[in-house]
Amino acid sequence: MSLAWRTLDGVFFDQSQPFKSGPIGTGAAKQIVEQKQKSDKLIGFASNEGSPDYVWVVAAGTRTGKQAGWTTQVYAVAELSDSNLFNDGWSGSDSVLPNNMQAAKWGRPGRGEGIGDDVEHISFMMSIDPNDIRQGDLGDCWLLSTLALCAEWPQFLPSLVDSTSLSVEGKYVVTLYDYGSQQSSQVTVDDSIPMSSGESPAFVNLTATGETWPTIFEKAFARLAGGYQNINGGVSTFAMGMLTGCTDLLTLQKQKDDSWQCWSNVFKSSNPQSSDNQEIKSCPWPDGTPGDKGKSIQEVLKFLEQWDAQNYLMCAGSDGGTNAEKSPDGIILGHAYSILQVKTEVAGTDVSLLQMRNPWGKSDFHGDWCDSSSLWDEHPDVAEAVGHEPSTTGEFWIDAIDVCSNYSSLFVCKKNMGPNHSKTFNEQQVDSSCAEAGVEPPSIKPGSQPASPGWLCSRGASVPFCGGSPDGCNIH
Repeated sequence: MSLAWRTLDGVFFDQSQPFKSGPIGTGAAKQIVEQKQKSDKLIGFASNEGSPDYVWVVAAGTRTGKQAGWTTQVYAVAELSDSNLFNDGWSGSDSVLPNNMQAAKWGRPGRGEGIGDDVEHISFMMSIDPNDIRQGDLGDCWLLSTLALCAEWPQFLPSLVDSTSLSVEGKYVVTLYDYGSQQSSQVTVDDSIPMSSGESPAFVNLTATGETWPTIFEKAFARLAGGYQNINGGVSTFAMGMLTGCTDLLTLQKQKDDSWQCWSNVFKSSNPQSSDNQEIKSCPWPDGTPGDKGKSIQEVLKFLEQWDAQNYLMCAGSDGGTNAEKSPDGIILGHAYSILQVKTEVAGTDVSLLQMRNPWGKSDFHGDWCDSSSLWDEHPDVAEAVGHEPSTTGEFWIDAIDVCSNYSSLFVCKKNMGPNHSKTFNEQQVDSSCAEAGVEPPSIKPGSQPASPGWLCSRGASVPFCGGSPDGCNIH
């Protein structure tokens, strides 16, 4: 595989968690990346024109931002070849597509077949950001929203692939949990994907910067499930388990009286449409009481705070409806939101808050404790305790009452993922290293230029729980 260096002007990497930083020069930085590219999945480094010898070396998955004066250099495949291409023996057949769908053709991105050919530098996996996902004409937002949630841990998804570099032969290996065999499985796919008549991917698209990883993950799920038709509808916990290998999965469901019950799915097949996956059982609450005993939202938030401290994967499903609709508080209906932090009785008050994130990269929430709320000025102790800052990347704080009035499901994967990006973004580290370099730190956080919103449930419809329909999709 031939790798070469390429330069991205006006682009910087998140500097809060570098593999190495300091005044070591670009030559030494290149040597480090070239030596550690495979073992540590290093991708490149960033520097500033004010101190070009001071560099930040980072691993694949590190978020990027755009600002003049910064330069990023990445170590990537120099050129794709059409010879000796890998064929997984599965692609190219309409039998693996939903019944009423037919691909115009199958194509390989960046190889002159109509997908990604207009991208200056196509890549597989460089920067991981929740805004990367752009859904196509398949009801798999239950999967795509979970991928966006996992992107809150930028180094996690790269750990599931054999290499983060673009494959010259078009061969990728993704590690997923197989519910059928009850063990991790190495799913091998080629890069050929179904195309629409408009010379674009029929299903999930490349990222806005030309990365192919969403198409490869979607295809790996489809292959393990037995076809794209089998991932056309599903549940968030199903995707959580397949990505993490954790089968301790909880669904907290709101009842008509606004109490919450705790349930657990039992999955026995990697085909989410299989009748083997219909079993749902009551699961005890953390305090030992039966799961079918209703809990108040205040009690539920106490449990969520415990799980947050253990860095569990958590998200919330908003009340039913279409993605074209919003609740009176501005919450998109039928949509999945990442849960980033949970704080109860903040600063000794009776205020309990969740920090959530819309994977579309923007927040229209305008209830209590939204960014423009006067409550932050009225309660500076609460603002200081949670570290509140107005967000441009979809994060917002919401209290217990508004959680209960806007969301009907909470999903928990009881795997310690380590601190997410919201917890690990260390502004002091950025300021300190930039001060050492003698340059001004970036005025914007990495990841603050989201892709165009609208990727999730782009057809604006929903389907029944665990169902599947080309006319809609299901985040639950």
